[in-house]
Amino acid sequence: MLQFHPHSFLQRKEHLDKKLIHNLFLPLLLKQANTVSQNLAALEEEMQRSKGQYQDLSGKEAEYQRLSREVETNRQLFDTFMARQKETEVTGNFNSAVARFTDLAVAAVDPIKPNKKLIVVLAFVAAIGFGIVVAFVMDSLNDTIKTTREVESILQQRALGVCAESSREKDTR
Repeated sequence: MLQFHPHSFLQRKEHLDKKLIHNLFLPLLLKQANTVSQNLAALEEEMQRSKGQYQDLSGKEAEYQRLSREVETNRQLFDTFMARQKETEVTGNFNSAVARFTDLAVAAVDPIKPNKKLIVVLAFVAAIGFGIVVAFVMDSLNDTIKTTREVESILQQRALGVCAESSREKDTR
């Protein structure tokens, strides 16, 4: 009977495992990795195409919404126009007066404006008031001394003499 050394058996098994992995599993794994990377690239390309289609669809949807609103607005305008036209046709058959007279026109006896009497009275009152104000202002601005009593009261001394009033004659030189 042949006896194998357990150590050699293990070495042989490891050697065979490495060969099996190297020859059988490695090419299979590489092939699968290549397939997966190709699938990934195809999926990314499909994703980009789908993004473009989605953006294009979003733009078209916005344009559709805008056009739908415009159509609805135009439809409402058309309906309003048609209703007004029918109203005009219905009322066009009546021969009614455009204006009606409710009261007869009467000529005024006295003119309304200008009220000359009121203007004259107000001007008279204003002139008298202005004259009174001017008189008080002139009197308050007058600082002349007219009598000897005013001199004595202002200077608090007695007057020594009075000058007679004389008319001034112009020098003709």
